[in-house]
Amino acid sequence: MSAGGGNCAGGATGPTSGARIFRVRSGTIIREGRGPTCELAALMVGERGRVVRVKSANARLLQKLLAMAVLPGSEVTVNLTFPAFVLEVGNTRVAIDRSIARQIEVERLTRLDGRPRNAGG
Repeated sequence: MSAGGGNCAGGATGPTSGARIFRVRSGTIIREGRGPTCELAALMVGERGRVVRVKSANARLLQKLLAMAVLPGSEVTVNLTFPAFVLEVGNTRVAIDRSIARQIEVERLTRLDGRPRNAGG
């Protein structure tokens, strides 16, 4: 979770440069982002986000997310949040547990009203 409680709307910000992918010794995969980040679990139905980082040292989990195309740089749309998180990744829908959604850090791409984050008004 980012500083600020993982609330995308708050002041928490992630890294601020480029789009490089790193794999660090702990197994965590990081993609440097451009804006505020939060846990995927913080997004609501209909919201979109770009995966910035997967916070896990579990190789099996990382392989599973890679197979589902949930990796840094991927854009996801939340279709359902209960009883599991159902995400749309490209043309594919995948389901993950809330505990996994908490380990995925995203940059929110849509505001709470559904408009793009950089839209005026």
